[in-house]
Amino acid sequence: MTSATDEEIAARIEVHRDQMRHLLKATASPAITIQIIPFSSGAHLGMPGQFSILEFAEPDPPMVYTENASGGLFLEAEQDVVRYRDHFHRLTAQAVSIEMSRQIIEEAA
Repeated sequence: MTSATDEEIAARIEVHRDQMRHLLKATASPAITIQIIPFSSGAHLGMPGQFSILEFAEPDPPMVYTENASGGLFLEAEQDVVRYRDHFHRLTAQAVSIEMSRQIIEEAA
């Protein structure tokens, strides 16, 4: 699992201290990567709402699940999956490094 999230998650320290400790433990797994998008990056493609790119074993094609203020939606068209993969790559490029993200989480925990 790979996640990109904005820095707000680390700013809510008092309410989410236990969650931050859980995220910190999760980063010890080689199967989990967390990157934080700093406030200084400004607006980013993840702001309208969260999304997940779902990958399945053959022959099932990938799909996207997106969630916003209007609800959730599954997108199965190939062009939608390609667009959201591009969004995800742009988000991870905007985020700080994996090591720096871990440090931010450690400081918040």
